Amino acid sequence: MAKIAVIARERKNEALRMSIGLTVLSDKVDIFLTDTFERDETNENHLEAIGDLKLKIYSTVPGTEFEYISPEELADKLLEYDKVVPY
Repeated sequence: MAKIAVIARERKNEALRMSIGLTVLSDKVDIFLTDTFERDETNENHLEAIGDLKLKIYSTVPGTEFEYISPEELADKLLEYDKVVPY
């Protein structure tokens, strides 16, 4: 199965929703947040499903609840994926 990276920039709720849907195609879907992330009712539901599916969320913003990854590490890590989906 293909490894898929979802980069959440502007449309974070859509990126989270799409990440959940992509698990139908692959058991390896990772999410990368490139700026601040504010929780709301919609993305709370998505985050719960993401937790249930055991998807990994990385953030380029230090000190968030998600695993930190520097922009340089993110660039290197994206080379490991077969598909990269930007939002």
